[in-house]
Amino acid sequence: MGRGPPRCNPLELVFVQPCAVADRAEAHELCWDVLGVARRELREPEVKVGRAVKEIERPKQKTQRRGPGPVQRQRSEEKRERVIRAAIECIAEEGLQQATAGRIVERSGISWGGIQHQFGDKTGILDAVLDQLLRDLRDQVEQFSTRATSIEGRVRALVDAAWNLLRDPTYQAFREVMRGHTPSAGVRLDSEALLQQVGLALLELCGELFPERRGSHKTLSLVGVILFATLSGMAEQQRYAVLEDSLTSRQLAVLRETLERVIGGEARA
Repeated sequence: MGRGPPRCNPLELVFVQPCAVADRAEAHELCWDVLGVARRELREPEVKVGRAVKEIERPKQKTQRRGPGPVQRQRSEEKRERVIRAAIECIAEEGLQQATAGRIVERSGISWGGIQHQFGDKTGILDAVLDQLLRDLRDQVEQFSTRATSIEGRVRALVDAAWNLLRDPTYQAFREVMRGHTPSAGVRLDSEALLQQVGLALLELCGELFPERRGSHKTLSLVGVILFATLSGMAEQQRYAVLEDSLTSRQLAVLRETLERVIGGEARA
């Protein structure tokens, strides 16, 4: 256990010198052991601080979470459209009460878990159905009004587009939702708010279609009310009776003339 000639240190002056000669060598070894431990303890905080500084100085690599890629987004949108279309068909053909989660899953081919991820619940699906109705109306009007410049031509485009839409399963599903939504059907909808949303969408659409009347909120609102009330009544009539095409054509012609007078009368005023 020899360490060579004894070396003096502060601990030795305290502990070794007072000892007897026989115990001095053992005490000397003990002092050096204690001193070594003390040096390591004193040096350890420096090591820890040095490591911490290096960690701070080292540039951290940022791990950016990638969002869904184009293929994933396309698949997600396709699934969403399938669910909306399945819900529309279920509601239009079988009624709101029969449009259960199981029936929508069966028609769409999407699991209920996947549907919940997209929409949350059945109410979310019906909100999407309403959004689809408004998008379809806008698309129909844009399709019919691309070449219309006169008021008469734009009125015709609006009436024809709205009439096509009201015979579509999307509107039939919307009508069933408005009639049959109850807590027992698992649906929580505000009918008044939905109708107000449709009215605002019609108002905005009429403002875009007839920019010269955009300053007259009363005129555009009247156009929307007449349009929706007349065509929804005609669509309801055709549910219970087979009407001749000539009668439907005359009804549409009267509606167009009425709207032209409403819009044109504002111009003359």
